[in-house]
Amino acid sequence: MLGFRLLEGVDIAEFERLFKKKADAYIPGLEKLTRKGYLIRQGGNFRLTKKGIDFANQVFIEFV
Repeated sequence: MLGFRLLEGVDIAEFERLFKKKADAYIPGLEKLTRKGYLIRQGGNFRLTKKGIDFANQVFIEFV
């Protein structure tokens, strides 16, 4: 969740490496936020869009 505070966003492969856990459980939520226009997927990274920055708390709530 805190990775979204960085401009480059969250690297899914790096998440899995660091936490030794598959990110599969989070992908539906990430895709939902992408459809809403809060996130953009670039390769293996998800990052906030301009709209997502404005509504960052809505993004963070998805993972709490």
